[in-house]
Amino acid sequence: MGVGRYGEGLKSLQCPANGVTALQTVLETPEIGGFDEVIPLVDPDVGTMRSRMGEVFNRLTKHDLVLFYFTGHGIKDMAGAFYLTTAQTQLFGDGRLNPGTAIEASFVKSLIGNCYAQRKVVVLDCCFGAAFADGFLTMDDGGVDVQADLGGEGYVVLTAATARNYALEQEGEPLSVYTRYLVEGLKTGGGGTGGKGLCVGEASA
Repeated sequence: MGVGRYGEGLKSLQCPANGVTALQTVLETPEIGGFDEVIPLVDPDVGTMRSRMGEVFNRLTKHDLVLFYFTGHGIKDMAGAFYLTTAQTQLFGDGRLNPGTAIEASFVKSLIGNCYAQRKVVVLDCCFGAAFADGFLTMDDGGVDVQADLGGEGYVVLTAATARNYALEQEGEPLSVYTRYLVEGLKTGGGGTGGKGLCVGEASA
């Protein structure tokens, strides 16, 4: 999913739509991603984003690998709750988020936690992305063993920023910094092709 156009109070982004297209290309390439299906959404409204995510996660089976990708603005409210933005997301005049125009992290985590897929990857190219993982417990030292974590069963969250930092896009560049290196890494480092899965992607443009 990619969101680059917004309501009042939020700056438009130039890279998300390109990010969705670039990642879709590598995930659909048999020798790199080998995904059975990639579902791109660019600048969805709140209702479309919720319903499409609900539909996709509901039809996953335990043998699927699901990858959820979002690029756009990530926002925290005054209480510290984290939200993914939509094309309708807006800020009130005092700078506070209108929560009815964004997707709360708890909604996404509920969908992921209740789906049957046993291998789940979340990639968040947005500000404060690591706040998505608040409330999760880890049973290791914080490192990621790609082969073990992505090849077996489990849940992996990859983010462009910590819970307190910003993600970056550079003026004149077609892709954000994080997505550019993510796509380059997949292209040059190769991807496992032993299993196939379903990819849900959200990007900002």
